[in-house]
Amino acid sequence: MDRCRARELPLGHRDRGPSAQPDRQQSARPLPDGVRHAASIDDVVGRLRPLTQDHPVEVRVPEDLPPVSLDYVEIDQVLSNLIENAARHTPGGTAIVISAHIAGPEVVVEVSDDGPGVPSDALGRVFEPFFRGPSGGTPRGTGLGLAVARGLVEAHGGRISVVNGGKGGAVFRFTLPIEQPARTPAAIAMP
Repeated sequence: MDRCRARELPLGHRDRGPSAQPDRQQSARPLPDGVRHAASIDDVVGRLRPLTQDHPVEVRVPEDLPPVSLDYVEIDQVLSNLIENAARHTPGGTAIVISAHIAGPEVVVEVSDDGPGVPSDALGRVFEPFFRGPSGGTPRGTGLGLAVARGLVEAHGGRISVVNGGKGGAVFRFTLPIEQPARTPAAIAMP
């Protein structure tokens, strides 16, 4: 029951408007010292191995990504939902790639696959609560995973989107703001 409540919270906050959004800037923390982005992604991939066992999974994350402030559990959930979605909606043997890079003031994380992609009429609806697309032969989900991912990413000040890849497949992309160094009084310019 608690897990269900946790999953619906991001939807409820988003539906009530910006004033109801939890303040992730105050509760978010950078990854603990010594924990790299790739290691945290590898944790998610390892945990989902039973679901992705028929898919080659590759993680392409540079070691020098800057820190981002995040709620580890929530972003873990976002990655889990995106990877699970890729495995669920693509045939066995289809590759899943998780990558990250810097784009301006943000870290961009992508989960892409070599499957059939998202039908063009569904591209604008995949993040809606209870929307369910064709499932590639595996049991269909509840239609909440991508909506929850959207709510969690937006609560962190990021964005999430999906496009079809140039050679097929889907590319789910989300952004997280790069952590800004704390400004000390000496660093503030005086007029």
